[in-house]
Amino acid sequence: MLVGRDAELATLRALLPAARLVTVTGVGGVGKTALAHAAAPAAAVCELARVEHADDVAPALARAAGFGSFEATLVGWANGGHELVLDNCEHVLDAAADVAIRLVAACPGVRVLATSREPLDVPGERVLPLAPLPGASAVALLLARARDRGVELPADAAAAELCRRLDGLPLAIELAAARTPSLTPAEILGHLRDRLDVLARPRDRGPARHRSLEATISWSYGRLPGGTREVFDRLGVFGGRFTAEQAQAVAGHPGEGLLQVVGHLDLLVTRSMLTARRQDGRSWYGLLDTLRAFARARLAERDALDAALDRWVEALVTTADDVYRRLRENAPDAWRALHTVQVDLRAAARRCVDHDAGPHRAVALLRPLALTVHSGPARHVAELAEAALARWFGTDGTDGTDNTDGTDNTERPGPAEADTAAVAAFARLALHQLDAAATLAARALTAPHDGFAAVLARRTLVVCDLTSGRLAEALRRADEVLALTAAEGEPGWAIETAALRTVVLAALGRLDDARVQADAARADAAAFGAPSLVCWAELHQNCLLALSDPAAARAGLAALADRCREAGYPLGEGAAHRALGAVLTVGGDLAAAADPLARALDLFMRIGHPTQVRVTLRWAAVLAGPATRATLVRAAGGVRAPVTEILDRAWLDPLLGAAPVDAPSVTLPEAVALARRELALAADRDTPAAAPVHTGTAEVGIVREGAVWALTYAGRTVRLADAKGLRDLDTLLTRPGREVHSTELAGAAVTQPDTGEVLDAQARRRYEARIVELQAELSEAEEAHDRGRAESAGLELDLLVDQLAAARGLGGRTRRGGGTAERARTAVTWRIRAAIRRVDAVHPDLGRHLRATVRTGLWCRYDPDLSPVPGTRA
Repeated sequence: MLVGRDAELATLRALLPAARLVTVTGVGGVGKTALAHAAAPAAAVCELARVEHADDVAPALARAAGFGSFEATLVGWANGGHELVLDNCEHVLDAAADVAIRLVAACPGVRVLATSREPLDVPGERVLPLAPLPGASAVALLLARARDRGVELPADAAAAELCRRLDGLPLAIELAAARTPSLTPAEILGHLRDRLDVLARPRDRGPARHRSLEATISWSYGRLPGGTREVFDRLGVFGGRFTAEQAQAVAGHPGEGLLQVVGHLDLLVTRSMLTARRQDGRSWYGLLDTLRAFARARLAERDALDAALDRWVEALVTTADDVYRRLRENAPDAWRALHTVQVDLRAAARRCVDHDAGPHRAVALLRPLALTVHSGPARHVAELAEAALARWFGTDGTDGTDNTDGTDNTERPGPAEADTAAVAAFARLALHQLDAAATLAARALTAPHDGFAAVLARRTLVVCDLTSGRLAEALRRADEVLALTAAEGEPGWAIETAALRTVVLAALGRLDDARVQADAARADAAAFGAPSLVCWAELHQNCLLALSDPAAARAGLAALADRCREAGYPLGEGAAHRALGAVLTVGGDLAAAADPLARALDLFMRIGHPTQVRVTLRWAAVLAGPATRATLVRAAGGVRAPVTEILDRAWLDPLLGAAPVDAPSVTLPEAVALARRELALAADRDTPAAAPVHTGTAEVGIVREGAVWALTYAGRTVRLADAKGLRDLDTLLTRPGREVHSTELAGAAVTQPDTGEVLDAQARRRYEARIVELQAELSEAEEAHDRGRAESAGLELDLLVDQLAAARGLGGRTRRGGGTAERARTAVTWRIRAAIRRVDAVHPDLGRHLRATVRTGLWCRYDPDLSPVPGTRA
């Protein structure tokens, strides 16, 4: 049974009638053969894996078709419709391409479906690249294949991590499942850290190249030219994406120019051993984890791993210096480049801490990493910087003894210690560990330092003082930072600090001065031309505006959230949504406030920012029932964040009052599940809509095209992969103004009574473990700009959290499953909302329209008369 390939199977079945030659391509073990057999079950199959010579391809095809010779095949198939699967073409590619061309030309009714690790590259060929399985489908395959062997595995974090480490490759997953009668997923993971041969079939069956993962990779590796094999091996030291220039520096042969290295890269991409994507006008390359492990093993066999890693570190130091320079100059692609390479920057910094005699390469790598702490990896950056301090300067700044070799590595001259301490301080601040941040910032200012450490450490102390209530000191430090940034030529930090100074002035009650400061910061940001800094300044402008003109602030914050999304600034987008939710909450429109608060929670969870998650939980607590409110407030703690501090200080503290002392203690994922449940309930309450309404709206078109849906609104069409929520929307949109019972949408035919707990304790633990795993997977995918993997993980995360939240009542108590109607209401509600979130991500105007016009519950309805006036938010 084919698992997890419904969309690809539908696409391939749609391609076959329209094209006479289709080639499914992909890395070895990705499931090309299984997909081809499922798409064309009645086809003749020519298996080329055992064909060693090009001259044998045509006879093998004839035997598969039931003829004595290829010429007889051309005559016998000249009339009538026939399908042929030409399987595993890569090692005899030219011969396979030749027979396919001749067969299609001579036999008008013949259709050829080929599988290969690279295209046949012939006229009229349609190519379907096959990607690895996404997270949920990969786990489902592992569980199904283990079950075939009599083993019932839980869908837990170990299973998810095993599938992630195996890159979602079906062959690798099936090989792992074959080991489950004797090894748990966690044990298989442990063995994988050392070698790939654990993924070998316990019995010697099947094609040789499919008996182990290593054999599968070796099948492709052995057919590479020798020079390209060596390049491939050295590329294994990259942990994330890399450019052709970086590949040349790390993996190129002596004397090879860039074009020669690009030739190696193109060949590897063509043979599915390297991935490539275009971004900001340039190509970025990457390896699957399994291929990376194989390449590193080849380097180790030749005793060449350390040399390759040293070249890699040197290249990344150059990249770090270049990225940081471009960030200071506000180069348009600098931020995206930083987030693309940050995985490798962290790994290279770790190697420097472990192996370098001095700190200078590590410090060069840490400087740009300081700017990534608000988008996920703050803890990693903090721990790296602190390890560097301990390695070269001593944990207290006075003992520089290296514990490894006993030598004195104290480096007092120069700014290395100060820069490292400043990076650690800024990362601890992002984690809301104020005491640690202040101590590290003070250390940075005590050691010899330059402008980088002086600005970053003082900027850290501004927030420490603000959050701790030392407002006069915060203002003084902000002024110091502004003076320093002017002297050092750091306009980006100057604008960011000027906006922060707005918060300090507002906290001091100097609102007129705060408005002047916010306006100046906005003007400077616009002149500098940095979209994220413009958004940062506008956020503070709108927060100040909310204190005097909430209606105007609502419109401004709604538009700002959209601009932050366009600028690729998730921290600002989440803060704008939270500020909008705050304005609506204080205005008494709790139903309207629930959606932006839920969006803020989603965004902060996705970028892995626990401080912002906890502040958003406090706002969600305002909308919650009394028992859950206390639980959420306790889970959030006393966390504050300057992003929306103006509104938090003015409104949130009075609304929540004193922190509860007797509320139940829950984990952060449990608190998020409770908050989302309460926000969903608040959204269903009968309160006035925030946006004005009018009669009539633009027509929404929704059409199913095989495995995708085409949705058209306001002259724009987008396409999304099939999901039950989109089918529900199709039903509602084709019956405007009519109520549809949730059981009809769910397909339930017979009512049933109460069925006990919605989720038992074991199931809840599995859900919670998977949620934590998905958060890590999503953060990693977004760091690598792997949008397909990120979308898959994000959607699964949304649905799991929604389902877990639906299983809990007030105060975190387990809900009991109602009858059919109640279960249908719950299922249909969360899947429709998940579908609308997916629509909103690619077509915000349609997303706004659907949020305003689609009502869910026991009865669901699409009411186009409630569409928001164009230009307003739903």
